[in-house]
Amino acid sequence: MKLWLSSLGSEAVEFETAESDTVGQLQAAIRQRWEVHEKTLVKVVHDTSVYEDAEETLVALGIEDGTHLMAILENPGPILLKAQNLRCGGSAKDLQLAVRGGRLSHQADRLKVELTLKDGAPSDAEFFVTLREGDAVLAREKLSATDRQATFGEKHEIVRLAKPDTFFSLEYTLGSAQNRVAEWTCLIFYVNSSIEVPSQTCGRLSNRDVVLPHRDRGFVRIRTRDGS
Repeated sequence: MKLWLSSLGSEAVEFETAESDTVGQLQAAIRQRWEVHEKTLVKVVHDTSVYEDAEETLVALGIEDGTHLMAILENPGPILLKAQNLRCGGSAKDLQLAVRGGRLSHQADRLKVELTLKDGAPSDAEFFVTLREGDAVLAREKLSATDRQATFGEKHEIVRLAKPDTFFSLEYTLGSAQNRVAEWTCLIFYVNSSIEVPSQTCGRLSNRDVVLPHRDRGFVRIRTRDGS
């Protein structure tokens, strides 16, 4: 049977499907024809109904030959960077890695950073959100030890330059070894996404345990000598 599909701002195009095809098969056809990024969500909408069960057949949903459908393309949820229980692992002035995120799949829209310190807020502590491409630093924002929350948007260079294949890291100097970070989080939201649940989490539990994204095994934990 023939279906007509359109997305926001585009004209309807014809899709040829079998009566036994499922929602998942239609989504796959949309991805292939429109060259949709593998991490972009494809939602099929008819009138006010959103069809998300990939195993459901089109016929069972009442979709008939000639039906007009809407395809909503939505980027994935945010990347969450999370570090806990950090201490100064080397020289008090050395810049140390708290956690590194995975490569972005889409343009970033905004960053939301929250910081909780133990034992007060040491005046000699420094906290940075850094955007990198390979070994190059594209942009860096500094948080003062008194900052507890910060939001960066399109007016900030660190967001404007956050394009696919770049990545973020949280870096710090704590100054005094007895001063610790209880928790430090950074949510990286993509453009064209209303999803609040993280699609990827990169976490660090302490100076000696770092969890990084791994291409084949999801996430791996590595243990370092100096916490970096």
